[in-house]
Amino acid sequence: MKIFLIISILTLLSVPSHAEDLSSNDNDNSDASEQSTAMTEDTPKSQIRETPKVEDESKLASDALNVSCKPSPEFKTVLRSALAQCDEAVAKLKELEIPQYFVDERVLNNDTEKEESMKIAGELNSRFPTLAICSRHDDKYETALKDLVNHFFANYKGDGNPINESHVIPVMQALVIAEPSFKPEEKSKLHLALSNLYDRLDQFWRKTKDYDDRRFNNWMTESLALQAYAASILNDTAKIRDVKTKLNEHLQREYTKPSSYKPSACLNLKAMNVYGSYDLQQRDALLYHMKGIQRAYELEAFLPEYFSSETNDVLSDAIEISKDYVLGEKSHNEFICSSVDFDKDRKKANIVDYTGGPWDPTTKPARETFRFARMVNPAVRNWTQKFADRHYPIWMITMASCYGDSSD
Repeated sequence: MKIFLIISILTLLSVPSHAEDLSSNDNDNSDASEQSTAMTEDTPKSQIRETPKVEDESKLASDALNVSCKPSPEFKTVLRSALAQCDEAVAKLKELEIPQYFVDERVLNNDTEKEESMKIAGELNSRFPTLAICSRHDDKYETALKDLVNHFFANYKGDGNPINESHVIPVMQALVIAEPSFKPEEKSKLHLALSNLYDRLDQFWRKTKDYDDRRFNNWMTESLALQAYAASILNDTAKIRDVKTKLNEHLQREYTKPSSYKPSACLNLKAMNVYGSYDLQQRDALLYHMKGIQRAYELEAFLPEYFSSETNDVLSDAIEISKDYVLGEKSHNEFICSSVDFDKDRKKANIVDYTGGPWDPTTKPARETFRFARMVNPAVRNWTQKFADRHYPIWMITMASCYGDSSD
């Protein structure tokens, strides 16, 4: 694959020199994870590996992201736009003060430590996968990525809480993209950190018994997703096999109505007339229902081999219940019937999204959920076109294009 990348880059140079920047910041819901700078000039030829021309665009796209895909016609233009942001990605990541752990779970949004953690997490989400794409095309960025990954894990220790640890996911995604570029001795430097990450989250899974409610929540999806990324990067067949089993069992149980299910006595939730997921029933919120689906479809875009056809059918049914709300045919007021005390605390603190207003599918995490769903479940594209826009990090637009989903 490395040889092909050295061969393929001139395909990019056949695109007109003033390619349109395909990421945008003019969205009221944008934050650090969606910020990017418009491309003002082409990537200097001095930074690009000299190569003969290659016509196979599917192979170009697949190798650029280390995933098998069939790209949309705009892929080369999108990729050029991503490569124009390489220097900015390096600069922004070098500025970050990597924490030992992230502050998130059960902490109010206006807490100063959480605010700082979320700012760092936003930059990681925007920059790390983008830099990984850059690393596939330029030795300078390959070196920068490896240095920044090593720096991250030299500082980050983690606490085993899946919600807090989930902010490491962009770093793991970057490693999946760039994995073919890592030599065995370079992987060995990361082995301990990735093994420790896997073990922390595996222990969380094993400490929760099969009947424990926490086994059903979307944070377990985040835990298993992180384990899947780590197992694949480590290329540990035993871990991969174990995570595949746990992940599919968990997702099928999370989004399948149990035989013991009884409709809620709370009229707001009962009016939906669906089971949906354990999260939906516990929180009375499509926000939480969509969060778990996001992590599942996101993982599938990077590592599709983890998902069985049965699991994909369950996920398809789970996202389908949001269709009428996306199309504006129905409305659901969020968190009215939530049984979770922390949701009530956030409502008292007047935290946006928790005050009982209607669910807005154009806000996070739903926006990301629909974008990744469009990549791996094309059946949703006919009713989710509003999410095929440019208000995402450039790497996400690039991956969507790789999967044949163009951006408006």
